[in-house]
Amino acid sequence: MALPTKTDEWVVKSASSTNFNLHLSKSVPIQSLGPNDVLLEIKAISLNYRDLAIARGTYPLPTTFPLIPTSDASALILATGAAITTLAPGTPVLILPAPLHTTGPLTSATHAAPGDGHHPGLLRRHAVLPASWVARYPAHLSYVEAATIGAAGLTAWNALFGAGLPGVAGGAGPRGIRAGDVVLTQGTGAVALFAAGFAVRAGARVIGTTSSAGKTRWLRALGVAEVLNYREDGRWGETARGLTAGGEGVDLVVDVGGAGTLGQSLRAIRYDGTVAVTGFLSGGEDGPGPSLMEVLPRAANVRGILAGSRAQYEEMVGKMEEWEFRPVVDERVFGFGEVEEAYEYLWAQKHVGKVVIEVAK
Repeated sequence: MALPTKTDEWVVKSASSTNFNLHLSKSVPIQSLGPNDVLLEIKAISLNYRDLAIARGTYPLPTTFPLIPTSDASALILATGAAITTLAPGTPVLILPAPLHTTGPLTSATHAAPGDGHHPGLLRRHAVLPASWVARYPAHLSYVEAATIGAAGLTAWNALFGAGLPGVAGGAGPRGIRAGDVVLTQGTGAVALFAAGFAVRAGARVIGTTSSAGKTRWLRALGVAEVLNYREDGRWGETARGLTAGGEGVDLVVDVGGAGTLGQSLRAIRYDGTVAVTGFLSGGEDGPGPSLMEVLPRAANVRGILAGSRAQYEEMVGKMEEWEFRPVVDERVFGFGEVEEAYEYLWAQKHVGKVVIEVAK
């Protein structure tokens, strides 16, 4: 079968506060295959809030337009470069969300990703990428499911298990969560649901929040012990703390809201507890958020999370296979011609779990 030489791709022409400014370019030449590259047929793409923020001009990091958006995708290898010996055509893969970050701490040199505003994203039918940018995914997942685990799954994994909790004085150093810990998650977006599901499997007790009673069932299905409605309870952080032994507070909060939720997150944690900041869904609409000094009264640890390393990804894949863990995908899956509708759907927060665009069967 002849390999494709042209492809279709979606482009964000420029940032706009009123729309996503998406344009479909057809029959675009595919770049030549280098010796260390792979040619991919993109199978499915999942959207992240960052994709919306870049298009709307609210992303806090610099971006360059026009750009091909999105960073999460599953794909099939169609061809490999002459120097590639570990991958073969016909292999299903996932594109890593931080492909230069192999292990250890994140650095300025390894903080790069497809669709990050500087590197072309994945919202296209085909792509030529370095072979080091792809990895296997759990064999029990479909293409649609696999497209969801990169950024959201790995962010949740890093928040939970990336040595974010203080160790015992005079003993072990920082650690990830373990059985018996109490974790608070926020909402029913992808990171929150991954975090809730992973934490329950690890033996933690999970308290979740949601905006509506209708979404509670998704949290319960993952094994979440208590669910709080943050629209009805404006002091949900204190309520969560009151649900812990002696009212001491939760060990870890996976915060997805940023400025609009950090205040309640700090009220929920125990002394020397950790808030893992994974997103900025509130967009600053609720003001600048708590001051740095509000960390002091609870001796809090606040840790920013930007996905994770390949080593962490491989740990996550191993556990997902052991647990036979499946991600939550929204019931509506969009086609490649429905990209604008998919963006609007996520923007309106109509979703539960991940919003996916199926590119090819």
